[in-house]
Amino acid sequence: MFEKVYGHDRIKSMLAKMVTRDQLHHGLCFHGPAGIGKGLLAFEVSRAMMCDTRDGCGTCRHCVKMASGNHPDFKWVEPEGADIKVDQIREIAENLHYRPFEGPVRMIVMDGMERMRDEAANAFLKSLEEPPPYVYFILVTADLKALLPTIQSRCQKVAFQSLTHTDKVHILKDRFDKDEQQAQNLAGISFRRLETEDEAWQIFREDIQLALKYLQLMRGNGHAIDLLGDLVRDKEGFARFKDHLTALVRELSWLARGIAPQPFFQEFEGAMRELTAKAKPADWRDLYEQLLWLEGQRRRNLNQGLWFNALSVSGLGLQEESEAQLRQRLRR
Repeated sequence: MFEKVYGHDRIKSMLAKMVTRDQLHHGLCFHGPAGIGKGLLAFEVSRAMMCDTRDGCGTCRHCVKMASGNHPDFKWVEPEGADIKVDQIREIAENLHYRPFEGPVRMIVMDGMERMRDEAANAFLKSLEEPPPYVYFILVTADLKALLPTIQSRCQKVAFQSLTHTDKVHILKDRFDKDEQQAQNLAGISFRRLETEDEAWQIFREDIQLALKYLQLMRGNGHAIDLLGDLVRDKEGFARFKDHLTALVRELSWLARGIAPQPFFQEFEGAMRELTAKAKPADWRDLYEQLLWLEGQRRRNLNQGLWFNALSVSGLGLQEESEAQLRQRLRR
């Protein structure tokens, strides 16, 4: 069951048991990083619940209709424009008590729950509190804290982790028909919901070019954070850029010690060599370690702007305060 979903083996096993034993919670909340398969698994759970044999066989009439997107008892809700609108929620509420038209249950997947405004969230709460016994909700979000506590408390939360490198390689080989080397290279890039290799490379290049400029300004004691603009306030963009910046600094620390860049960094080698010539190898190693340490602070809800500010004053010989002072300031 759930063979189309890569990784997340423990979660898939748990959900498979719930489905086959008819023990699925009427309100599930899948939360974790964007682009790792939460929505796909929500769909596959819905298909299994509809399936005549409760295993997502792929051949029964319910599985065929689910695959074609035409099952009358399955509804996928996602933001219309910037947000999930209150009108979308009202439509759900108005039809909630209709019994299934064809299947044994009705499945409603709510993707992008972090983009539901308070008015819509309060309206949705009424539907979530006491759904009919034949209605199941699966909420999907990349930011659990954006959901109202009252919504969270009425759901069984399922926490997803990032895909492993091996899972990424398998996806790239199986879905995008990449050979082993191409898959290994692309898997080294921060993995988001990318439809094509061209899109993956374009986003990666843009982030690395921005990261190079950022590091040049850091090295020149410029206003590095100003370069990033709205990125500092974009949670997903910040997470992606931070991953790529960390990968770049890792490559720079290796290059400073005479180790050639990995293949997907080679087109930036000229700019990278210019940077490494302006700092000692130990500086790049220290900056890489600082990035790893700051990542731990970010997971403890360190503000993005403070994250970049702390990095800007702590790396490449620009440090104006001791590490102990920096750590103390970040704990406040």
